[in-house]
Amino acid sequence: MNVAKCANCGFVGFPERGSCKRCGKTLLSLTLPRDHQADISAERNFRKFLKVIAMLMVVVGMVIGVVIVRAMLKPDPKLAYIEAIKRAPRFKEPITVRVNQKPIPGYFSIHRGPDETRSTVYISQSAYVLESLGLLRIAKETSYHESDSELFTWESKSERWVILLTEKGQQESVNWSTTEESDFVGSQKVPWWQIPIGQREITRIESITEPIGDHVDMVVRWRWHPNKIGESFDCSGPLVGSEEAKEGARSLGWNSQTEYSAETRLHQVGNGWEVQSLSFDSAKIAGPKVPQLLP
Repeated sequence: MNVAKCANCGFVGFPERGSCKRCGKTLLSLTLPRDHQADISAERNFRKFLKVIAMLMVVVGMVIGVVIVRAMLKPDPKLAYIEAIKRAPRFKEPITVRVNQKPIPGYFSIHRGPDETRSTVYISQSAYVLESLGLLRIAKETSYHESDSELFTWESKSERWVILLTEKGQQESVNWSTTEESDFVGSQKVPWWQIPIGQREITRIESITEPIGDHVDMVVRWRWHPNKIGESFDCSGPLVGSEEAKEGARSLGWNSQTEYSAETRLHQVGNGWEVQSLSFDSAKIAGPKVPQLLP
């Protein structure tokens, strides 16, 4: 096809159905020199080349963007480790204190004359914290007994300690569990209340080993988050209640501002992780120290 020049606007190009592509006027067909036709063809090829380059740049940019976004959205394995620990039943178990439901008989007695004998008993110091909250009543009950013989009648007195749930304590105790454990010398089973005082909250990862096969070992730090009862055991601030209650809280030493440690081993299951073993700081295993000895 010959190249034509528009007499109206001067446009040079191939005619479109005998009309100028720019102004629409009828074109007079003419033949341009070969070198001029070659220039026009080269210009068109260059424009096509630029379009291809632009499309390639767009595609490359999109690929690079996808790679960067995927790298940014790739989950941090540490987050998966933390979530696995939080899901573990052992970690979700509430922190508890235990209180004996009845005084534990001591192994010696105090004699105060021929008609008065007092036996020693043990009562958990944590019981006094619950007493200060109005959940328990710890009291000494005294009873008198008369004995007769052929010659004379005499009266004897006996005293015993009791641990009783108050009305408020009865309502609250629906959230407690009961266990039977041996006393301090293993001679008898004693019922204990297991009383939740809060949950654990992970604060940070202290150390982590490189994954070996399908498992990884970690040490994490956690804090105790006390519930309403637990606040009375919290040594991070002023303690309230009687001196026995304050001493009971101090004997356990729970502090909501302290970071405690836990060691765990995680096992990879499919694309996720599960806790294989979990142990807490041995100094913070829930349980009372030696209860208070009362005459």
